[in-house]
Amino acid sequence: MVTRILHNSERLGAFFDQLELTLYQSQRQHILNMADALLVCEEDKTLAALQRQFVEAPDASNMADCLRISPWQADDVRAVLRANQVAWVVAQAERVGIPKMISMNLDDSIGEKHKATRHLEPVDVHHDHHDSTKSKPRYKNGFCSLVCTLKSGQLVVTVDLRLYLRAKTVRRINRHRAAGQRIPFRSKNT
Repeated sequence: MVTRILHNSERLGAFFDQLELTLYQSQRQHILNMADALLVCEEDKTLAALQRQFVEAPDASNMADCLRISPWQADDVRAVLRANQVAWVVAQAERVGIPKMISMNLDDSIGEKHKATRHLEPVDVHHDHHDSTKSKPRYKNGFCSLVCTLKSGQLVVTVDLRLYLRAKTVRRINRHRAAGQRIPFRSKNT
């Protein structure tokens, strides 16, 4: 039988409190529920599937509203999370006596979607350098994300994750947005 969540993880709550985000109690609870469910959910990670992980299931629309109408900016959360992750790696490395050397890795990944998926903003055709050869380039329909990880000894933490949009995708999205709501194109290297 699949384990279901009765109470949120205390360690996850303690970690979340370190971020010192300004949230209402209900918003904090929705974010904790989503994070907890993401860690244990073995099926596709839809909001409905996350909601089913709880014995006393919250309404899935509340989770969606919490994400859609959020009082924080992603960059603010990323900055706090990044500082927390770097401090944790340094503290753990010092605790176990790992030499004081941190390496950083930047990598891109494609979240593959079905060929017919076309109506999600970040989905487009991306070159798959993993499955391509010099004579046969391969392309996949999906979204591309860029991940930055830090490593010290055997300790590895993710310090940033960004969605990458092709220039063509940015132009397509911006056609339907007001002038003040348009997103700028940024290359993978930027």
